[in-house]
Amino acid sequence: MLLGALGALGAGPEDIRSFKKLSSAKRDRASDVDVKGKTTFIIPVLWHGPNNQATSIKEAIALASLLPGATVVLPDLAEHKFSDNAAHRMALNELFDLTAISKAAVSYVQLHELRKQWDGQLDVLLYFRDEKFPMVRRLVTRQMGLQPPDQEHWLRSPISMQKGCSAAQVEELRAMLKPYRFVAMLGYDDFALQTHKLAGTLLYDCGDDLCCEAYKQKGPLLRKSDRIYELAEDFISTSIGKGKPFIAGHIRPMPDPCVDLWKSPKEVLDPKEMYDTCRTDFMYSRFVPNLQALQKVYNTSTVFIMTHPVIRPRVFRMLKAGGIDPVFMDMEQFGAALRRPGAAPLATPLSFSLLAMAEEAVAAAAAAFLGTAESSMTGMIVQERLAHGTAPQHTYFMAEDPACADLPCPLPRYYQLPYEQRRLQVVAHMRNNSAAAAAVAAAGAPSGSAAASGSLRDRGDELDLGSQFGPDDGAARRRERAARARQRKLVSGAGGAAGAGRAARAPSRQRRRRRG
Repeated sequence: MLLGALGALGAGPEDIRSFKKLSSAKRDRASDVDVKGKTTFIIPVLWHGPNNQATSIKEAIALASLLPGATVVLPDLAEHKFSDNAAHRMALNELFDLTAISKAAVSYVQLHELRKQWDGQLDVLLYFRDEKFPMVRRLVTRQMGLQPPDQEHWLRSPISMQKGCSAAQVEELRAMLKPYRFVAMLGYDDFALQTHKLAGTLLYDCGDDLCCEAYKQKGPLLRKSDRIYELAEDFISTSIGKGKPFIAGHIRPMPDPCVDLWKSPKEVLDPKEMYDTCRTDFMYSRFVPNLQALQKVYNTSTVFIMTHPVIRPRVFRMLKAGGIDPVFMDMEQFGAALRRPGAAPLATPLSFSLLAMAEEAVAAAAAAFLGTAESSMTGMIVQERLAHGTAPQHTYFMAEDPACADLPCPLPRYYQLPYEQRRLQVVAHMRNNSAAAAAVAAAGAPSGSAAASGSLRDRGDELDLGSQFGPDDGAARRRERAARARQRKLVSGAGGAAGAGRAARAPSRQRRRRRG
């Protein structure tokens, strides 16, 4: 790294801090822009946790590369709502190395710099799917601090993961956006296939899909900053040992109700309850033997574990029962590293979200990494490792596949299918799920009513709120659980045995897993 080179040349702490300040200032004004000119600004609308937000920024960088003369706008990130209540902003240029973007000749400007010259009024909102989006106006105004355009300027992109991304479709998009200057990009995982998952499109042969190729080339440009890596290196030196090989693991039960199940006080979790609640029930019996196998392959006993604090007691208890003494980063230790004399201060406040950024950098430096394929945090780590040249075969993921019961699945295994074949599989799966959900909703709806559509035209002012994303409050979560219970009764029959319901759900469950 450049900071290491400065140290080797004899630069002292003051020299390095001065260099950082100069670099930061250059980054902030790296793309001075004329808002009265003809530039098209691509502004990603951010939502969900920090890693999902970062993925949206990567998608925006990729989209801008397909539009001649476009400039991508880089917003700061919001803290995670789940762990930090999204209370503060996280400075993007402290978390990520924006010089990598400039060196790749990508035109960019940070949102807070653009706002000094622009009133925040968006010309158009470009969206990439017809359903399962949050309330658009509230998202744009509250989350982004911008003004949404009138609904007549909400446009469905001709390119997307579902529609494909041929050269002709890209030309259609260019013509569509030509009259506009300030373009909000509303999408997540919709620009190209599974950009948040594992390697995104980085290991695919993209064929003729230009969005896949754009993300493959431009996504790796958003990588952790020197300051975040300094914090990671500090932890490695003090808690693991400088130069000592170690394994990193990310244990993330999915979805959120599965986290609630894992944090229960029960000593052993009920397999049926796991099956009904979790997409990752296999993880419960896999993560310990998977890590044990990696210890043998990499000849190390040191295992760094990332998991949410609420399930850490169960995870650590299971690891220790398997003879693994895990290393982890806690908030007190991380805060002390931030305050260490001589350390460059951060404007981003201390939070679990900031700690997670440092944890990801630690995992990126591991000899081997075992992740949760369904998690965007694992995806961020995998793509960070690839961006820094780590060979794909040293990255692994947990899976239900019997071949991965002992030694976990190596990353290249996921990318054996061609991009277009997997994309079509995922699209078919989504359509089947939508049709099944509509049928269940219609069966449970009052007489004469119909299942609500998620399309913009049918929903009027807002896109569909009935999404896969977590509700905001406890009452809503209870309503969601009750609705799920009613749906299960409709599938299995109110008087049917539990085993019959399980069998009825199995085909849908297997389709869901084959999608991954």
